[in-house]
Amino acid sequence: MKSLYQPSFNFSAQSIGDRMVCDEENDLHHLLRVSRLEVGEEILFLNGSGVALKAKYLSQEKFKRAEFEILEILTKPRPHQLSIAVGKIKKPQMEDLLVDCVELGIKEVLILDTDYSQRYDLNQRRVQDLLKQAYQQSNHYYELVWKENIKFKDFLQNINGPISYVMLDIGKEKNKISFPNSVDQEIHLMIGPEGGWSGDERSTFHRYQVENQNLGDRNPFLTCTLPTPILRATTAALVATGYLLGKLQK
Repeated sequence: MKSLYQPSFNFSAQSIGDRMVCDEENDLHHLLRVSRLEVGEEILFLNGSGVALKAKYLSQEKFKRAEFEILEILTKPRPHQLSIAVGKIKKPQMEDLLVDCVELGIKEVLILDTDYSQRYDLNQRRVQDLLKQAYQQSNHYYELVWKENIKFKDFLQNINGPISYVMLDIGKEKNKISFPNSVDQEIHLMIGPEGGWSGDERSTFHRYQVENQNLGDRNPFLTCTLPTPILRATTAALVATGYLLGKLQK
């Protein structure tokens, strides 16, 4: 179903049967020129909060105003609680990864400053425009939270709540870890930048593993090695996400 992302729209104030109007130029262009919405066709309005309005397109006035009737108010739970922490990679690939994370239902992306990561700031407006397109393409009900310029050590020190940290790394040994067994478990998948993790970063993570080894299978600091050649960060994120989600069960 075609959709439109409108984060500022107050869905809680709407009821079935209400009329709603779209008069924002870019949104009208997307609906009428790009999506070619036809009178009588149904559409989803998304605001990133887990709620959507299913509406019927009624009419438009000279491509300056379109009117809709609300048919249904929909809600969806998050498909899983997987987040990604990634060392900053080159800008085009970083933008692509954020878009991919929307389509994968990722909850949060934390962009880390690591020893081998890139040094730049993302264009906030451009990223928001790219993500808006991704929400509309995927009909994803939840906004992707993303933050950049987070120090690697600060990320590990700011542990809050029962979260599992899975560091994707290169290794010769097979995985000897116990994955969380529910999609409701919070997981941060950690992916290094081009060049991977440095020796100091591996040592820091290993220290956290040792400090929590008394927890046994409940140790929240895990290392995962995929049975593949060395992957680019963007490819690793997609493959590892599928790998982890395949391990999780409702």
